[in-house]
Amino acid sequence: MKQTPLISTTATPPDDARTPQPPHPTFGEMLEEVIDLTVGLGVALLPLLVLSVPAIVLFVVLPAILLLALAAPLALIGAVIAVPPYLVARRLRRRRRRTANPPACHAGSALRPVRTSGRSRVPDLGSR
Repeated sequence: MKQTPLISTTATPPDDARTPQPPHPTFGEMLEEVIDLTVGLGVALLPLLVLSVPAIVLFVVLPAILLLALAAPLALIGAVIAVPPYLVARRLRRRRRRTANPPACHAGSALRPVRTSGRSRVPDLGSR
C-alpha cells in the first residue's frame, strides 16, 4: 500500500509575504490609555487618602499652629521695642526738614512762574 502525502487544508503564506502588523496607535488612543492608567492609579490610592489626612494634620498643621503661637508674642515684643524709636526718629527728621534752610546748591533752583507772550511757537497749535 502506498501512502499519499498529507495535504494541508490551511493556506500557507508565500515566503515573501509579511505577517500583518497591528495598526500604530494614534495620539488620541495613547492619551486615552494614559488617562485610563492615571484614573486607575488614583482609584487604587484612594484608601491611602484616609490614612494621609490625619498624618497631614498631625505633622504639618499642628506644628504650624504651634510655631505661629510661639512667634506671635515674640513679634509683638519686638514691635513694642522697635517701633517707638523709629517713630521718634522719623518725627525728628521731619521737624529738621521744616526748620532747616534749603542748602546753598539748591537755593537758585526754586520754581519761578513762567511768563509767555500768548503766542504759540508751534504753528497751527493755537489756531482753534
